[in-house]
Amino acid sequence: MEALALLALIATVLLLAGNWRQLPPIVPIHFGLTGAPNAWGGKDTLWLLSALSAGLYLFLTIAAKHPSSLNIPSGIDREHPEVQSLLLGMATTLKAVVLLDLLALVWLSIQTALGKSDGLGIWFLPVTLMIFLLVPIGYWLKLRHYRREEKS
Repeated sequence: MEALALLALIATVLLLAGNWRQLPPIVPIHFGLTGAPNAWGGKDTLWLLSALSAGLYLFLTIAAKHPSSLNIPSGIDREHPEVQSLLLGMATTLKAVVLLDLLALVWLSIQTALGKSDGLGIWFLPVTLMIFLLVPIGYWLKLRHYRREEKS
């Protein structure tokens, strides 16, 4: 997952750099619930998505190294080695998912700007939300088996 996240970050930058000359000066910078573009701006704004990807990569890498910074249900024994492994896996998986999503957003923005697509598609938002919910839920289901023993 770590390698996938890093590849997604590199691909985002390379995709934008590789298409830069072809892009028109005005590109879609926001999409509505249906995935259709509803705001346009200068093509320089697409670099903000690359900067966001790099920032999130760095932030989530640091968070993964400090499991105490991750918000998990109370009562979970954070000191248990398997819990620490699960928290690292969750942070790394979320990082890969977020960076892949931003890569898709850049790709679809470029395709829309070049007239090869009408936007993100109606599927983009629901699929993204579903994935962003399923990953933490899946890890929560695994973590709930590691509740601290109550002392009497």
